[in-house]
Amino acid sequence: MQQKADDLYINSVLSGNISDYSIIVDKYKDMVYTIAYRIVGNREDAEELAQDVFVKAYTSLKDFKGKSKFSTWLYSIAYNTSISKIRRKRLKSVSLDERNDTFLNIADDVHEDFYNFDKVPVGLLKQALDELNPVDKSLLALFYQDDRSIKELAEITGLTESNVKVRLFRNRQKLFHRLRTLYGDELTDLL
Repeated sequence: MQQKADDLYINSVLSGNISDYSIIVDKYKDMVYTIAYRIVGNREDAEELAQDVFVKAYTSLKDFKGKSKFSTWLYSIAYNTSISKIRRKRLKSVSLDERNDTFLNIADDVHEDFYNFDKVPVGLLKQALDELNPVDKSLLALFYQDDRSIKELAEITGLTESNVKVRLFRNRQKLFHRLRTLYGDELTDLL
């Protein structure tokens, strides 16, 4: 039903009823802002990015083919626009050597079934997530908080489904090891 409503408004906008685009913006503004905020980490940049996303979506609306849900297509624009902003910002402020130091050293001996982050205190989990690379953090958030499927994540990020699975696995490992660094051996009792 949601996709049908989206299709009606999209067709209306494409037919020249430009004011109907405001309905689409109202419907998805929180979603777009949230993805931008998760990636860039501050309100001002996220608000600016959300505006950019809706402008890009409007100018590309004729290219939306309906092969995926409109929300997935819009998520993809939001994700890619936000990632581009982060990359531009990093190129200006961080050397290549410094960037390599931000990635955590991951041990391969941790099995993904071992993780049950539901039992970890929310504040500690948030702290560990905030220390992850914005791209990794957003991928975890899209999957776990927004309940996006592997297929949708592949469409949003432009990665293959296999690559999405691998990155999710590695990101869970990074999160676990970061939590273990912050929380120590007590983490094992929680998980």
